[in-house]
Amino acid sequence: MAVKKYDSADRRTAFANSMHAAGVDSEAIAARMSADTAQGRPARDAVRNGPGKPPVARKGKPNKSQGRDRQHAGR
Repeated sequence: MAVKKYDSADRRTAFANSMHAAGVDSEAIAARMSADTAQGRPARDAVRNGPGKPPVARKGKPNKSQGRDRQHAGR
């Protein structure tokens, strides 16, 4: 059995038909299909672990303006 490509016209048509059958507004379906076409990859790819180390938060050098409160004169 062949695996369907994620970004195929058949999959998008079937998905649009299932949303239509569920009562989703046609304008919302069109917007979802537009976004789906623009992305072209399944959402689960976004959470897969890629090669290398994950990003790490770094402490920056303190800035003169960091932590300083602003004063508004005349208010």
